[in-house]
Amino acid sequence: MEQKNFSEILNLLQRMEKQRELTPGELVIKGRCIQLGPDDGEWDLKDSEEAFKKALAIEPDYLPALTELGFFYYAIEDDSVQALPFFRRAVEIARLDLTEAATGMAGCLEERQSQDVASDFLGDLHCGALVEEKLDEEKREWLRQVLQARKLGLER
Repeated sequence: MEQKNFSEILNLLQRMEKQRELTPGELVIKGRCIQLGPDDGEWDLKDSEEAFKKALAIEPDYLPALTELGFFYYAIEDDSVQALPFFRRAVEIARLDLTEAATGMAGCLEERQSQDVASDFLGDLHCGALVEEKLDEEKREWLRQVLQARKLGLER
């Protein structure tokens, strides 16, 4: 997306904010646009942090805001200590959502196909919950080693 588009989105969000409170989703978009938009002095990276915090004040378990605020502290502020609780909560919520969705899908698979198909699905999901393609090579190798150690019963 071009820098101009980020500015246009921010201008639109500013106009909306004068009329009503922005939703958590809109606040996350605002924070992202501030981070990715032009460095023209109109916005400061702290404005991005504030947008994410405001989204969480409205909806404390809003997964995109937790993740974005975690990355703000981790990547922009270089503060993994401050980032960790946001990532931890995001993973907890994602795991709960994934468990709920997987339970529903397993039920459908059992009803439409068989209990074995549903069990295989749950087993594969349990071992492969991360989207490996999204991990860098170093993390992929680390994940392979962890999974191999678990297969061999060498868990830490």
